[in-house]
Amino acid sequence: MPSRPFVGEVGCECVSRRLAGHDDERAHSDEVRTIDVVSRMSARGIRVAIDWHMIGQPGVALSDVGRYQRMLTEALVATARTDDDIWALVAWPGAVDHIGPGIAHAGIGHHHRAWHQKDARDMIDRLGCDVVVASPDGALQTTVPVIEVVHDALALTHPEWVARGARARNPAALSRVMDATSLVIAVSEIARVDVQSVWGIPDERIVVIPPAIDRVIIDAEVARARIAASFGLTHYCVALGVPGPRANFDHLAQAVDRIDGSRTVVVSPEASPSHRRERDYARGVRFLGPLTDVVRRDLIAGADIAAQVSLHDGCGISVLEAMACGVPVIVSDRGALPELVGTAALIVPPTVNGIAQGLRAGQDQLTADQLRASGRARAAEYSYARMGVAAWEVLRGRGRQTVVFDQTAGAGV
Repeated sequence: MPSRPFVGEVGCECVSRRLAGHDDERAHSDEVRTIDVVSRMSARGIRVAIDWHMIGQPGVALSDVGRYQRMLTEALVATARTDDDIWALVAWPGAVDHIGPGIAHAGIGHHHRAWHQKDARDMIDRLGCDVVVASPDGALQTTVPVIEVVHDALALTHPEWVARGARARNPAALSRVMDATSLVIAVSEIARVDVQSVWGIPDERIVVIPPAIDRVIIDAEVARARIAASFGLTHYCVALGVPGPRANFDHLAQAVDRIDGSRTVVVSPEASPSHRRERDYARGVRFLGPLTDVVRRDLIAGADIAAQVSLHDGCGISVLEAMACGVPVIVSDRGALPELVGTAALIVPPTVNGIAQGLRAGQDQLTADQLRASGRARAAEYSYARMGVAAWEVLRGRGRQTVVFDQTAGAGV
């Protein structure tokens, strides 16, 4: 996608043009915290701002948090009314390369946390937004309702599993953000449970909206040829997840070695962890990232098998990506992963023995073919249309508490 100009001031042409002719009286009380307030917007179009501060940072791969924010923005655009207005609040110039048609963007600061918060607050006010969709780590303080998107509560419940940069700097401040939010979007049922158990958010302030994934048509043989040319890989297992203790990469590498020895290489599309302790949990894994979206998808599509055997995961967007690519998938029986895959993947305990049994089962050609077909079908359920309709229902104050998928337990081994 060609680069777009980075908009840092609301007076720039592409921003001021979108502002022209819109009602300036859009402020809501900062005391409002329930979805009933959002229902007052249903009589006219809604101007919504999506926090993209985590997208486009130089040298940093797009996380599941960033992917979800981008997916949600695109889903809202795809299902919007003609009088609705969707804005991405971008903190890094590289973020505009991720912006698709129909999405306006405005720049906010990124060099200092306080400046970022002030820039975001000022931009939200100047745009006249009705509602903001953010992530709790952004700690946005504004006079309009804020909906927080939550993937998990690991920064508080298991900080030892979380990369150092993602750990909560101030748990009390994070709790205040969650207490003040108008509504929480949980990306899975497991994430909803986390939100309730850690922050005590009542049911009426939580909705579950799973992610979406593109329908992917990739020639696996062509993808393998490109990966072989770029990285010298032929037979490999792609390890999905954020490197660190939670990802359980060391158990995956041991299981692969037990089954295939040196024949199959374990690779990750992520960058190598910068901290030694996190690298210690990924011995035997070759890190190739950060990768562009195109190369990342080639890497996944060309794999013999994809595995996300983490100790906990609140979302698992990479698993959806692998299923959409028609790659056999193994996931652990922890967190939201069984909920995500249904019967379309092999579900195993995150132990060396459990993972090895899954890998052995996935080597059977009939099983692998079944997983490819069921994975594509399962991924197709997570459409942008479904995600967008559910999100607009929430924004217009008519949302159901959960977007329902078939949650039948997966194909355990």
